Amino acid sequence: PTEDPTSLPTNKPNATPSLSPTVTLSPTSCYSGTREDGITDTISNALGDLEPFQDPNSGQARSLNWLIYEDPAQLNACSPNLLQRWILALIYYDMGAIDWTTNDGWLVEKDECVWQGCACVSNNAAKEVNEIFDRSLQGKEFTPIRGIDLTDNNVFGSIPSEMGLLADLETISFYINSVTGSIPEDLYQLEKLREFDLDRNQLTGTLSSNVAFWTDLTFLGLAKN
Repeated sequence: PTEDPTSLPTNKPNATPSLSPTVTLSPTSCYSGTREDGITDTISNALGDLEPFQDPNSGQARSLNWLIYEDPAQLNACSPNLLQRWILALIYYDMGAIDWTTNDGWLVEKDECVWQGCACVSNNAAKEVNEIFDRSLQGKEFTPIRGIDLTDNNVFGSIPSEMGLLADLETISFYINSVTGSIPEDLYQLEKLREFDLDRNQLTGTLSSNVAFWTDLTFLGLAKN
């Protein structure tokens, strides 16, 4: 598309879209096997597919390898933020973070809530920012990512469909970047999404009718693609 839509859809479709099942980000029981197997099973079960991990050069495999062997936080299969942390690592690898204008704070031990461009506090959230900064990764209440803002940051590549598993996302901004491809179908299951800014990228394809499932959406930027 070449310009912003003039209005958002007002009618809901008659049936729910065929998307990946909604997955809770907080495992309810610990894994009894090895740490490596536990993390692998937790992530692959959330995706429902092992195939993306077969290619060691895929973003899925690289982010899983980082989570198991390189992540200084050393999470385990029962860590409540395990899936969220893996998805953010996937964004890092799939969207060329090594060449971003700034990737400060990504893939570090600190909680994902303080990674550059990630936010766990929304306009509707009562949680104090200092509480997020001070809490440790292990043994504390899980705080979901509510916003990802990578505006004008030399981001490129396609949007990972796995972002659709970040069920609490309210805002996403890839404004002024080089994002390619189309909006993954799995993102239409983000029921809390309010703002999605993709202005000034290199997107192709058409907008799915499933956009009607973004019932809280107030802004969708698609100009200059």
